[in-house]
Amino acid sequence: MRDGQFDKSMDKLEDIRCCIIDNDPNTKPNDSLNNITDQLRIAFYHQLETKTGWGRNEIKAIFESSIEDRSDMFWKIDSGKIKYAETVERFNSDGDYYVDIIYTQRFYEKHVYRGSELTMIFVDTHTDGNKFFAFYSNDKEIT
Repeated sequence: MRDGQFDKSMDKLEDIRCCIIDNDPNTKPNDSLNNITDQLRIAFYHQLETKTGWGRNEIKAIFESSIEDRSDMFWKIDSGKIKYAETVERFNSDGDYYVDIIYTQRFYEKHVYRGSELTMIFVDTHTDGNKFFAFYSNDKEIT
């Protein structure tokens, strides 16, 4: 990645930071979650390449396993678990849904991060040691 591309990525990252952290609607990007996570990955890739000398494939493996977009799923937090499904019918079915445990590692202050539009949850799938951040749309939360 050339420095000019990195600068553009960092500009977009700053817009995203303003939107997510400052919750400023005037700087809200019109990008989908996938575009936002892709932009974050690009910025981090460049930083890690510069600071570690690791190759693109190694860095890609780190980030593809640490973030998952579930913003199209209906979801609910209940008793330390996150239940989610593609449709409300599946969510309310007798087993046609998914359940992950909310990962509560003592080193992290929070495990559920609520924003104005998205919620990020640290999940443990209990499959092959997979633990990652999953993003859910607040509009699809079942209350």
